[in-house]
Amino acid sequence: MLRGTGDIQQVSLDDVKRTVTVEGAAGQIAMAAWLVRQMDLSPNGEFSGLHEYRPPAGNDGVVRMFYLTHASTARQCRRS
Repeated sequence: MLRGTGDIQQVSLDDVKRTVTVEGAAGQIAMAAWLVRQMDLSPNGEFSGLHEYRPPAGNDGVVRMFYLTHASTARQCRRS
């Protein structure tokens, strides 16, 4: 998700330490931090509302996070 959505190519995962390391421009780092926080949220309704990230001035892009509430498994999410 970080590579595709944020156009961030320098992403490293450490399963043992449970860390994600990102290298890039300040705007890419900010977007990566926002995406990771959004992926940590539980989509159980308490996080309703608009979840979007607008990059700093000079960029017209918007990233939005949508949460599926009626799928109980990952397989059901893929079938939607």
